[in-house]
Amino acid sequence: MIGTICNPPKPGEPSYELFLTERDTVLRDLAEKAKLTTETLNSLEGVSCNAVQGAMYAFPSLKLPEKAIQKAK
Repeated sequence: MIGTICNPPKPGEPSYELFLTERDTVLRDLAEKAKLTTETLNSLEGVSCNAVQGAMYAFPSLKLPEKAIQKAK
């Protein structure tokens, strides 16, 4: 697998089309999951999140009600 990442098939090679299809499918699926994660987090009350990108890390911001903060203290 690392060999394919470091040295992917080149145009004209037998596996090039399959490589492109698989790569594009994986990237599309990751983009859809990132969008779904962002939309889901942003749909929650008191939660906001910038768009998830790259390695799929999400860093949501939580806005806690003052009453919850006081109770926690």
